[in-house]
Parts: sequence; structure tokens; C-alpha cells
Amino acid sequence: MSDKPDGVEKFDRSKLKKTNTEEKNTLPSKEIFFSLMGVNIQD
Repeated sequence: MSDKPDGVEKFDRSKLKKTNTEEKNTLPSKEIFFSLMGVNIQD
């Protein structure tokens, strides 16, 4: 038997680092996507 606990006894969310996430890899619009693929679309 080990003397280590099986799980976390208490968790303090205030100790977590706050980060701001930004969308870095946004998907292109369908017009840009199809023009890059060489497909001509018209609505």
C-alpha cells in the first residue's frame, strides 16, 4: 500500500492561471476556400 492519496482532496479554482485565448487558425470563408480549390461557385 502506498501513502499517496487516490485523488485530489481539495481543488482551488482561484489558483488557476487566467489566460485569454484568441482564435489563431480561423477557417476561411467558403468563397476563399473554393477559390483556393479552383472551384467556381455562384449563388
